[in-house]
Amino acid sequence: MFARVVALAVLVPVLALPVVPRAGAVEPGPVPVTTSEIRTPLHVDGRRLRDADGRDVLLRGINLGRKSAPYLPDVTDADLARIRSLGLNHLRLYTSWQAVMPNPGQVDTAYLARFRDLVDRAGAAGLLVTVDMHQDLYGKPAGNGAPLWAYRPGLCPSLPLAQLTGAWGADYFSPAVDCAFTAFWTSADLQRSFADAWVAVARAVGDAPNVVGYDLFNEPFPGLVPPVVFETAYLFPSQARWLEAIRTVDPDAVGFIEPNVIKSETVVEIPPVGLMPPNSVYAPHLYGPWDLTSDVPLLEKTRVLADAAVASSRLAASLAGVPLWIGEWGVFSGAGGAAGYVDHVYDMADSALAGTALWEYTDPGYGPFRSDGGPTPIHDAVRRPYPQAVPGTLTEVHYDSVTGALDVAWTGSPGGTASLQVPAGTYPGGIRVTGATGWTWDPASGVLDATLAPGAGALRVVPQG
Repeated sequence: MFARVVALAVLVPVLALPVVPRAGAVEPGPVPVTTSEIRTPLHVDGRRLRDADGRDVLLRGINLGRKSAPYLPDVTDADLARIRSLGLNHLRLYTSWQAVMPNPGQVDTAYLARFRDLVDRAGAAGLLVTVDMHQDLYGKPAGNGAPLWAYRPGLCPSLPLAQLTGAWGADYFSPAVDCAFTAFWTSADLQRSFADAWVAVARAVGDAPNVVGYDLFNEPFPGLVPPVVFETAYLFPSQARWLEAIRTVDPDAVGFIEPNVIKSETVVEIPPVGLMPPNSVYAPHLYGPWDLTSDVPLLEKTRVLADAAVASSRLAASLAGVPLWIGEWGVFSGAGGAAGYVDHVYDMADSALAGTALWEYTDPGYGPFRSDGGPTPIHDAVRRPYPQAVPGTLTEVHYDSVTGALDVAWTGSPGGTASLQVPAGTYPGGIRVTGATGWTWDPASGVLDATLAPGAGALRVVPQG
């Protein structure tokens, strides 16, 4: 947030319920007999992310965490069920170096046990998890993330730019913060300590079947390291080393590799061609001028910037030959046009066949729920249908928020069961499905299972009546 401050079923609740054919299937045929679980581990296959059955997977989720002590969000099982009610299948669950290793070489095992409990509860709610090592402004004293013992500003002065400007992100330009980042990227012992913290996290949660991977460093800032040199000599090589360390205890881990934080606010990025480690996903963020204040209307020119940013990330992922996953994006939920902007970002992600993770469940200023659990203005836009696991390779995902029609196309299918998230709140009168030889829909969970014939095909979901 540069300008702002689970083999496990993804559908565990579904498996406990009887799933019956819905009336209105316009193409008769056998009812699917397999479950719609996304079987882990996931793996990267070229530009697609696949489950253990080889199905093309889309991770659509939300961020969740806490940046200050006790470094765990105060969420109940009801909160996790509320997330699932939106049709989301995934959490970007964040922790921090400070939480894991508050003192040099000393791992807080009690904290990691509580973090594992949250991971397990997420799994019981049917949510996959990517663990993110979060930071803003490096860490204490200016921000959060790194422990104070790892803060090395040297002789660089600390300037209260956030206090002077009213924008917390301004402290990224404080010399002390810049020097602390520079020391981190260039210090062999800090790099080892950070890798050790990651290994401790992976040892605590890596055997949880709903943990699919690790987002190595939230919004990495270069400090005083020049662009291009930063990406090629420090950023991507560091993330590859941390991922290699993680895989000593979690060999199947998918890496979620982030670009320079400058990408989070601009169109500028260095395509990671030849720099992505095996079994990894390109994971940029999407923010912009609309994120500076809730008083700024979301005008078409703002969307043009978002369009350009996503187009750039699509190109970068394509050139690198890896999947694209927008690991953070958001908008002030009460801003004018916020719901329309959410629709627009999801439309772009669908067009790119990319996963996403919205910022942030516990933040009502950005999230789909108020503090009392009621909906914010973006709630209904977040709750929209999509395919979460399809045999073959996806070629099209398109949802029309006006008509309620979802179109999905694929090629190279061996046949089998596709799993779609079709939230009942979006289709209160029921659904009709074409393009499948049989289908079932459970309104309680919003899960649609569709049997697909081998080869290429297309499926359409529309409101009943």
